[in-house]
Amino acid sequence: MEMRLPPEKTVQPREENGEEIRFDYFDHCVRFECKIEYLYQEVESMTALNPEGFETVTPTEADAQLARESSRRLASHKLGRRSSVRIQVLDDGKDAETIAVPASALRLFLHVLTEMSQGNAVTLIPTHAELTTQQAADLLNVSRPYLVKLVDEARIPCRTVGKYRRVRFDDLMAYKRKDDEVRAKVLDQLTAEAQELGLGY
Repeated sequence: MEMRLPPEKTVQPREENGEEIRFDYFDHCVRFECKIEYLYQEVESMTALNPEGFETVTPTEADAQLARESSRRLASHKLGRRSSVRIQVLDDGKDAETIAVPASALRLFLHVLTEMSQGNAVTLIPTHAELTTQQAADLLNVSRPYLVKLVDEARIPCRTVGKYRRVRFDDLMAYKRKDDEVRAKVLDQLTAEAQELGLGY
């Protein structure tokens, strides 16, 4: 599948909800191949994801270079407050198809491209996803026993599915934000004390 991205040519502007929408496209096309695969398991009306459900995309050098160019060109198009944009999708041997997508999805796509352009691996995880304790530990970059200790101390909420524990991604991120804030305050305090002592920090 190919997606046309903006350049020097512009399609005729259209009005949508009283607002003029303009979307540019290139003379040439760049091919994006992405596969996002989730394995869902319904448990008590909630979604628990298998470890294989999170696909981490690690960009090659060629991927990073392509992402750098495409993100630069996408970023040049200001989306403003519009709720949706139209993109053209090319499929081999078929006519171009214009599809309206949420502007927020395109912004997210731009963030993904930006990270890939820097050679960073990217994993897309729904905020409501439930993680195993090993997955949660990996995301925090801590050992599984330490993560289990945090759960036992009720510092991170969890629920039990059979004999297994599940941690919601948003709960995990809430803990991480609080922990980062505490660490930042401690670091500021240490820096202030070092300056008072004339240690040159």
